[in-house]
Order: sequence, then C-alpha cells, then structure tokens
Amino acid sequence: MNQAGLLATLIALAGAALPALATGPASGTYRGSGHWEGADGTKGTYTVETTVRDATITSRWNYQVDGKAQTQAMTVSLVPAADGSLQILDEKRGPLGSARCLDEECLLTYELGPIKLVETLRTRDGRLENFGAKSGPGFSIVYSSTAAAR
Repeated sequence: MNQAGLLATLIALAGAALPALATGPASGTYRGSGHWEGADGTKGTYTVETTVRDATITSRWNYQVDGKAQTQAMTVSLVPAADGSLQILDEKRGPLGSARCLDEECLLTYELGPIKLVETLRTRDGRLENFGAKSGPGFSIVYSSTAAAR
C-alpha cells in the first residue's frame, strides 16, 4: 500500500473507531529530524524540536527554501470536546480542528487558513514520531520525523 493509501486507511479507522483521549503523547522535549516529499517529486529535510506538556504541544521546525534558512513555530492545545474527541486550539484559544488519542498516540486533523493537515503523533521507546500530510493551494506533501527525548 502506498503512503496516501495508508494515510487514508489510518484516518478512516481513527475517525470511526478510536475512543477519545487516553493519555496522548508522553510529556517531554524531543529533538530530531525529518523528511518531506511533494506530489511533484520535490524533496527536503528539516530539524524539529517538540515539547509536550500536559495538553499543550509546541513545535519548531528549521529547513531551507531556495538556499535560505527558514524557521516555523507553532503551539496548540488539546481540550475535551462535547463529542468525546479533543478540540485543537491555537495560541489564542481559537479552534483549528480535532484530535483522537489512544494511549500514547494521537491523530490530529486541522486547518491553518487554506492549509489542511492530517498527522499522527506517537511516543515510543523515548522517541516522538510524527507523520502526516499537508496540502494547500498549489501544493501537497507527505512528511515524517523522529525525535529523541532530550
């Protein structure tokens, strides 16, 4: 099965069958690297640092675009929603999307303006694994990273 098919299967299973929050990703700070690939065949790498504290997740990514260093950062909070899922809120407590968690793994589906993201965060053996897909006007990528607890 290709990455897109696997991601679609995970989304369908999570949306239909997973219960609400168990514990979510384990608290801690994780540093690592990842790679991405665009639908047009372009590829790249990045470094990432993610901190998970209670129901707040903060990530900072460093990468290059056309030879220029770029940094992007984001903080979201996960709060219980009426339907048993979790609502994803931005730093100003505005709604972005929803999440379903089981044990130490969460599936997040959210939007940042015209950009749509579907990703899984999972802690395992002292590492935070993140994989997903991001799309918006004129682009579509899949990505994956692994970060070790520091």
